Amino acid sequence: LDCEVLHNVDCTRLAVDPRFQGMEEKFGAVYYNFPHAGVVPGFFDSHPFVRWRHANLMHLFFRALRPFVKPGGSVKVASNSNATGVRYSD
Repeated sequence: LDCEVLHNVDCTRLAVDPRFQGMEEKFGAVYYNFPHAGVVPGFFDSHPFVRWRHANLMHLFFRALRPFVKPGGSVKVASNSNATGVRYSD
């Protein structure tokens, strides 16, 4: 079983991160624990702008990840079903 855990990765810009060069179609499984687009001062969690930021983060993540996942590979995203404002179902 071969596994590598990376921290401080901009998941929306994998193609330009030198750590990922030459790794196209190499990932059999990807795990993203509790993605969050960050706090926006002056906005509450369930504000439409904040929810859009979180939805956009996931859209950009999946778009950036696509070239790196092997055919038949899996992607798992951990979410907090008890979160207020930004829900796993969004």
